Order: sequence, then structure tokens, then C-alpha cells
Amino acid sequence: MKYQKYNLFKFSRKTTFQFVFFLFVFVGFFIFSTNISQGEGVDSYTKLLLHMDDTGLTDSSSSSHTVTKYGNTARSSTQSKFGGYSGYFDGNGDYLSVSGSSNLDFGSGDFTLEGWLYPSASQSYRVLFESKNYGVSGYNGNFKVAFNTGSGTSGQIYMHTYNGGAQGESIPINTEILAGQWYHIALVRSGNILSIYKNGISIGSGALTKSLIDGANGIYVGGDSSYSTNGYLDEIRISKGIARWTSNFTPPTSAYSSLDPDKTLTNPTPEDIEADITAGYLSVTGTNTQASSATINTNYTLQSGSFQYTIPSNTTLTPSSGTMDITALAV
Repeated sequence: MKYQKYNLFKFSRKTTFQFVFFLFVFVGFFIFSTNISQGEGVDSYTKLLLHMDDTGLTDSSSSSHTVTKYGNTARSSTQSKFGGYSGYFDGNGDYLSVSGSSNLDFGSGDFTLEGWLYPSASQSYRVLFESKNYGVSGYNGNFKVAFNTGSGTSGQIYMHTYNGGAQGESIPINTEILAGQWYHIALVRSGNILSIYKNGISIGSGALTKSLIDGANGIYVGGDSSYSTNGYLDEIRISKGIARWTSNFTPPTSAYSSLDPDKTLTNPTPEDIEADITAGYLSVTGTNTQASSATINTNYTLQSGSFQYTIPSNTTLTPSSGTMDITALAV
């Protein structure tokens, strides 16, 4: 029995949906899953997300901040953690300027600054994140995150705050950072404690009580006019209102997805399935109506009344023979 021979729309909604379920489980598809790990989806806490895969190095969060490149900052395929590209900074006046917004004002709440760093050479006091008015007299509530390369404990990651006239709290953590390697760096404030993680392992913490309120004036990523990173950055994310990690964790194994990690369609039509294919929820080999396989990229639930069926993320569907019309998943 071949899936595409059935005109599902000749059935009632509920019967159709149950028939689709029957096809999934018994006859219409071979279903198999892989163990590919997915990056977390973009959520309401995500205020900046730089995949570094497009030439503009644009913000993929819902905030859609304007990102301006300075110096020779550019997309590069020489090094990449995910997506085939990263942002390249040559260490001489290269940085990204992110437009200001209240959603970059962290106040006294939780936040997470994170990303992947690949130093190209030995360097010291190079900026990863910085409030635009850090060190400017009269501007309060600013911060700077910087690093030094070095072996053993001679490397360092640190965060400073600024009180409008002088440096405030400082949290320096000694750790090894070598040129020519990728590192996942995360700075997480939970309550009044800032914890710094390297490759998912806590390397130290310190008190951070300062209210950080100058994000409305914008931030720099990858450097400033004086202290630019020499290397590559990938998958930069800023989250407000959440401490993403409060203990050791496994670093992301793929790019953060802008897809809903738990997608639900209620009484979907073929047009709904087509739209989700375009959006990336399903990856089709062949054409949508004559597909040799289709991979589900999130947990994908089809629902009709009280009846529902969830196809787990990373499930691949293949027809028992020939090809299939994937838009006929509709109920």
C-alpha cells in the first residue's frame, strides 16, 4: 500500500487524522530517528542572536537590533563552529555595534552572555561584550567582558562594571585560553552572583550586585575601537531575565534555532504544511508532493480535537516505496 494513493480529504476530519496516524505507525512510512543534538530554540528571553552566517552579521532574535560592522569585521568561512561561517575580527579596530534598546538593560535581574570564541593569536585585554558608554564619565550601569589568552592559569576571562566615574565590581577568573581552539564562553548572573563557564564547566564566580542599565545606548560585540578581538566569534547570544545555566552543562552542539521547539498544528491544511516546510520545520528531499524523505526538525504535533500525534524532533520519514506527498499530513 502506498501512502500517496490515498485521498485523505475524502474522509471526515477525525477519520482522516486517525488514518494519518495509522500510516505513520504501521504502513505508510518507515520512521527512524537520529541522535543529532539540536541547539535550543530562540525564546522570549533571547534579546540578541548573531549566527554570523550572513554577510551583514545580523541579529536573528525577535528584537532585530541593527548591527553595524566596524573596521574589517566580516563573515568568514575560514573557521566556523556552526553554519559554515563565523564572524572574523582582525584585532585592529574590528567590532560590531549593536543598536540600543531597553531589552539590553539587565537591571539587577538575571542574564546570560554567551558565544563561541576562537582566538587566532596570543592577545591580552580583548573585548567580547561592552556597553557603549563603558568608562565614559557620567554614565552609570555599564559593563565590559574581556579575555586574555594564556596557558595554564595565565589566561583570563573577566567582567568589570562601571559606576559613572570609576570601575565598580570586577570578577577576574584565571583559566587557560589558547590560540587556535574553539571555546564556549558563558557569563551567567543568577541573583547577585556571576558565574563564568568555559566549555560548560564553571571556572569561577563572584558577586555582581550592580544594576546594569545602560543597554539602551547599545553594546559592542567582539571589541571596541581600542581592544578588538583577534580571531573568530560564532553563535553569540544575549538573554535577559534568565540564568541559562546554574551548574555545569553540555555546550550547544548546533546553532540556536529560531524555530518553535514544540510546534503544534491544529486541523492543518496542505497550505499549513507547505508554510512549515518553507519555514524550516520540515526538510524535504525531492519535491513536497513527490518526496523521497522528510526530516522533522522540531517536536511536531498534529492535532484534531482531542486527538493528537507528536513526531519527535530529528525523525526522518520515508515512504515504503516510491515517493510521498508530505503535504498530505494535513487532517
